[in-house]
Formats: sequence, structure tokens, C-alpha cells
Amino acid sequence: MKSSAGETRAIVREATAFSLASYLFQLISVVRGFVVAWFLGPALYGVWNIFKTFLEAGNYVTAGSAQAVARELPFNKAQGKDQLNQRITATTLGLCIAISSICALGAALFSLLDVAAPYRLEICLAAVTFVLNAVHLYIPNQLKGEKRIFLLAVYYIAYAVLNTLAGLLLMVYWGISGLLVGMIVASTLLTGWLLWRRHLPTRPHLHWPTSRGLIGIGFPILFVAIAPKLMASLDKLIIFALIDSAATGYYSMAAFLSETINYIPLALSTVLFPRLMYHKGKGTDLTSMGYLYDKPMIFLAGLIPVLLGTIALNIAVVIETLLPAYTPAVPVLQILLAGLFFTVIWSVPRGLLVVFDRQRIFIVAIPLLLLLGALLNVVAILLGYGIVGVACASVLFYAAVSTMANLYVLGILQKSGAQKRRTMLQIHLPFVYGLLGVVLLLRYLHLDNQWLESLVGTVIYLVYCLPLLFYVDRKVRLVASLRAALFKPA
Repeated sequence: MKSSAGETRAIVREATAFSLASYLFQLISVVRGFVVAWFLGPALYGVWNIFKTFLEAGNYVTAGSAQAVARELPFNKAQGKDQLNQRITATTLGLCIAISSICALGAALFSLLDVAAPYRLEICLAAVTFVLNAVHLYIPNQLKGEKRIFLLAVYYIAYAVLNTLAGLLLMVYWGISGLLVGMIVASTLLTGWLLWRRHLPTRPHLHWPTSRGLIGIGFPILFVAIAPKLMASLDKLIIFALIDSAATGYYSMAAFLSETINYIPLALSTVLFPRLMYHKGKGTDLTSMGYLYDKPMIFLAGLIPVLLGTIALNIAVVIETLLPAYTPAVPVLQILLAGLFFTVIWSVPRGLLVVFDRQRIFIVAIPLLLLLGALLNVVAILLGYGIVGVACASVLFYAAVSTMANLYVLGILQKSGAQKRRTMLQIHLPFVYGLLGVVLLLRYLHLDNQWLESLVGTVIYLVYCLPLLFYVDRKVRLVASLRAALFKPA
């Protein structure tokens, strides 16, 4: 095993490269999202997000076997089981295609009902898109498990570009149908290219014993990973059912923008997870690798409040200028940004729970928390708090799940009670510090020019956050690690 310093340098190098690609992908996606929201308007944008919620379910059709691929490939690679890996990828891709096709057939049959008449064409297109999107959502799991980080980065960017160009062009003529056709075009071209280059199994097939074993491993992984997404989907569905499509559109815009920041932990987990599983396959005592929890957590806990606060101080003027129809989404977005702190820091303990095979505890805990969150959503709406109340309920859910995950991982790493308390304070005090600064600036800084107010507020906040940045650099030697990763050989 590499030394701590060497391991950290390699992680920083890979995470930096993937972060740059991920943020380019996200920048393209944000621009696309703004254009779609502007063109469709709040009501149709709310309908589009219901379709997107359906399409995102393609991530769940393999019942976790796709997520198990990302876990098992590096583990088996470390033990020299290459033929087993080939069988795993071929079987999982075959299962993905088979189950998503059954779901697509169900959607096509649903389109024949009278209740589906207003969107019959869109539902049929969504059925086709569902199969292709399920494969699209499987691909990163395989590339991540094979540690093909640069290929994964290229795939993300290529999909964003193709989906944006085709989707926006066709949206002008066909609306939501055009967006769906754009997804079909992007997925077909890229999946075909990966098959041609033999980066995907060319003969996917079904093999139930293999799939059953992968589902047993992967279902808890999937369940833990999708908890925030499930809560967000529940939010949208409850708002759509109890309020209207316009309110769903406002909330969806807020949720879409708030998720941008998630690409920092995505880059870290994409690099950390297969590395840890490879070490586990080699028989390394992972409890001795606590620095792979401590350093990423301190980095995220110190940096994320700076980014979230900066966005919270500027998002109102951006929305009011570029998307004035979505101005009611601003308070919701600012609340969700606060909650996003917990979903971001959850990414590190979530990955470690999977590595240590301890994620099953959340199979019981998360459904109870989801039920409680859904009930809070309904109560908030019935009491007249609307989408702002729904956002507050979601933040409580995210905070509860994050706190549980971190405390559990600290126990696995054999931390004492005093060490647990100190670590939890190190994680959450930067959040409280940043939140205090944002609240004070939003309440007391008021200038006649909104853009000038945002600029002044941002400068004051960044100066206010300098102690956080110095603290992070002192703890994880971020600047030195970046310099070593970028300018020294591996």
C-alpha cells in the first residue's frame, strides 16, 4: 500500500482531473436547464420534471446490481479474477436492458389510458428513452469500478454536449417531446461508440445466480445512495399532487440549481471508492486508513459553506434577471442550499459504509425517515407553508441521515467518544459559521442596486470565510497537495 502522503497525492490528482470534467459537464447542464426552464415556463417545466423523475428510475431497475459492479470490479481485480468481472458486467448490463424494457412496455400500455391522453406521445417517447437512459446510468458504475476515470470524464462531457445540442434544437419545434428525442440521440450515439470500442460487454445476457448475488450486495448500496434523490422526488410528487404543476416547476428549479455543488463529493467518491475496494481485495486493514475519512471530511466541511454561501447571496439577482418567472423559487433554493451541506458531507461516510459492508442498517432507518419527511411535507402544505415548508422538511431529513451515517462510520473506525464529539464539531461548526454570515448579510445588507449588493455581499462573505479556508489548508495541506499532484510525477 502506498504511504499516506503518496495516496493523498494520487487522490488529489485524480479528483482534480475528474472535478474539472464534472464541472464542465455541470456547467453545460445548468445552461441547458436555464434554457429549458425559460422556454417551457413554470407549468410545463413542472411536467418535464415529472418525466425526468420517471427516467431517473432507470437507476433502480437492476435493484442495486449496477451499484454492486462498482464495488466488486476493483475488489476482484485485486484478486486476479478478471473472468469473473467479465461475467459480472455482461450479466448486469443484460439485466438492466431486460428489466428496463419491461418497465418501458408498462409505460407504453399506460399511455393508452384516457388519463394519459394529454401526454400520450411524450409517454411513448419516454418509454423508449427509459431503456436507453437505464443503460446510460449503468455505464458510470462500470467505468468507475474499472478505475477508468478519464474515460468516464470524457463520457460525461460528450453526453452533456450531445444531449444539450440535440435536446434544445428539437425542443424549439416539439417541446417536451424534443427533449426526449434529444436524450435518445445522445444515449444511442454514445452507447454505440462504447460498444464499438469494446468498453461495454458486446454480448449482454441473463444469469440469475450472478444477478442474485449482485443484488444482495448492491441493493443496500443503492438504497443508501438514493435516499436524497428519493426525498427530492417525493417532494416534487407531493407538491404536484397537493398544489399544482407551476409550484412543482418552482421547486424543481430550486432543486436543480442546488444540486450543482454535489459534483465536488462526486469527484472524491469516484476516486476514493474503487481505491478502497482494491485495497480491501489485497487484504489491507482499512481501519488503519482513517485519513481517507478525516481529510476529505475536513476538506468538504470547510469548503462547502464557502461555496453554498456565495451561491445563496447571488442566486436571487440571477434568477430575477434571467428567469423572472421563477422568482418564487428563490427562498426555496436558499433553504435547500443549507440542506445540501448535509448531502455533500454524507458522500464520504456513505462510501465507507459500503466498503465495510455496514450499509444494511439504513435499509430500516431510511424508509422510516422518508416516511417522516413525506408526512412533514404534507403537514407543511396543509398548514399553508407551501413549497418553503417542504424545503424545510427536506433539510431536516438530510441532516438526520448525514448525522447517523457519520456517527456510525466513526464507530467503525474505532473512535472514542471524545474523538467522535471533536470530529462532529469539526464537521458542523464551519456550517454554523457560514450560515451565520449568510443570514446576517441577507438581513442587513441592502443597497439600491441589486447587482452591486450581490457583489459587495460576496466580497464581505469571502473575507469572512478566510479563516475557514486557512483552517482547511492547515489541516489537509490542500495547496501543497494540489501543487504536488499537478507538478510532480506520480
